[in-house]
Amino acid sequence: MKINTLSYYFVAILLFVLVPVSNGWAAVIERSGTISAHTTWSNEDVQLITGNVTVSSGIILTIEAGAVVKFNSGRSLTVQGALDAQGTAIDKIHFTSYRDDSLGGDTNGDGNSQAEKGDWGYLYFTSTVTTTLTKLNYLDVRYGGSNNVGNVYIYRTNIAINNSEISHGSSYGVRSYDASPSITNSQINDNNSSGIYLRGTGSPLIQGNGITANTHGVYIYDNTTPTIDNNQITDNTGWGIYYRSSPSAPVITHNTITGNLQNATLPASAVPSSSDNNVLAPNEINGLWIRGGNRLEDLHLALLFSGEAHELNTYQIEGTLTVGSGTTMTVDPGVVVKFNTNSRLDINGTLIADGSEALPIAFTSYRDDTQGGDFNSDGYDSSPANGDWGRITFTSQAVDDASVLDYVTVQYGGSDQGNIYSYKTNLTITNSQIANSKGYGIYSRDANLTLTNNEIFSNGDDGIYYYGTNTSHITGGRIFANFGNGLRAQHSTAVTINDVEIFANVGQGIRSSSSAAIEATGNWWGAVDGASGDEAGSGDQVLSTGSGG
Repeated sequence: MKINTLSYYFVAILLFVLVPVSNGWAAVIERSGTISAHTTWSNEDVQLITGNVTVSSGIILTIEAGAVVKFNSGRSLTVQGALDAQGTAIDKIHFTSYRDDSLGGDTNGDGNSQAEKGDWGYLYFTSTVTTTLTKLNYLDVRYGGSNNVGNVYIYRTNIAINNSEISHGSSYGVRSYDASPSITNSQINDNNSSGIYLRGTGSPLIQGNGITANTHGVYIYDNTTPTIDNNQITDNTGWGIYYRSSPSAPVITHNTITGNLQNATLPASAVPSSSDNNVLAPNEINGLWIRGGNRLEDLHLALLFSGEAHELNTYQIEGTLTVGSGTTMTVDPGVVVKFNTNSRLDINGTLIADGSEALPIAFTSYRDDTQGGDFNSDGYDSSPANGDWGRITFTSQAVDDASVLDYVTVQYGGSDQGNIYSYKTNLTITNSQIANSKGYGIYSRDANLTLTNNEIFSNGDDGIYYYGTNTSHITGGRIFANFGNGLRAQHSTAVTINDVEIFANVGQGIRSSSSAAIEATGNWWGAVDGASGDEAGSGDQVLSTGSGG
């Protein structure tokens, strides 16, 4: 009886710990609990995590190249100390499901089983990790994410992951919180949520990766400011890169962002110019979304892939985009700039919007499908309205007479005063349409305007409103069908108006209470006998109650 007992005990252990693999038999070593001494896991065994494992602070867990680590349902590995897991291109270190028979054989003894996303938890690196001793190279992490924080979760520690594959997670590939990890030369694919998800603060490095077939490629939730360089961000079902807020993040560089639903929503600081060598199309919807914020270097909104099926000609501003003092925002001919609700563009530097008759530039509502197509993806169910967005503001910091607005359409703004507001900045506008503002078409305060061959119409208040001390020259064009006055001048505003058609305005054609002169010659007032009001004709009224006449 004693011999039989010993024999049974010996055989039972061997049957429990040995499984067939392609090159023979591998021992299965069950792991659970806390590791409180330096430990090495061999590549000759299958390491099976049957209960959650924690590597204590100050302790190093070393995993040999080629090792297979499997996890039972919902189980995780938490690293408070250090993890030295350095595989090679040939012998990667695998972290996978207990049901993954393709690695380490039939560990759970159920015959030919198939791993699924979310079979196990995650690799969790805590704030106490010893970063200098944590080395993660050539890892293969798959089928985790059951806790909804990702295959890999990095919490307030700045570790590096290199040359690795992180895939088939039921949530994120990598999730980072208040951390600055380095994620380089890796493949982050086929995760149910974002490939890389960044929350809190930190400045991660995301470089040289393939980020493919996730919901989103890289998703930045809070104020993290990653460097995103030289990645292939492709075929994700949502965004390639998405910033939920507007931190001062670096410009994205050398990335290919194609095959996604949409390429990127970026804060102003991260928007690339063509010289930054990104490939931004084709995607299902070709454009670029700008979250807003301060732009402290020159910005170029380029017409990309002109004439091709995936031409990128539309940019959408969300919030307030501020062009910093001393910098220039250049908009190419043929480009459409759309604005979300109450969004606006503030110019503290210079705006060059130099369109042409063949390729005009449009600043318009996000609901305007006639310009740039159905950019809000509602199937052409929406239509633009006066006041859909805010305004273009030229502030007192902007350079006098430096900005160019030629062959430009500015429509459907004015939720904040007018389509264009010039404050103490001299401005020239030519060959343009300023229309459909909720308020004024143009609001000039203490500025000198030169307006040539423009059409200013269908604005909810005055076509042009002058407040303070202004000098303005208006030549050619039309000012018509505004719901206030065609032109209103107050305080000390001197205006010369020549060869302009001024008609069908609900208020007066010209209404002035200015102490300076308003000189109007050679204009058409909507009637052959001239203006009415102070004049003897029957056209739009001219009414002056100021001392300037």
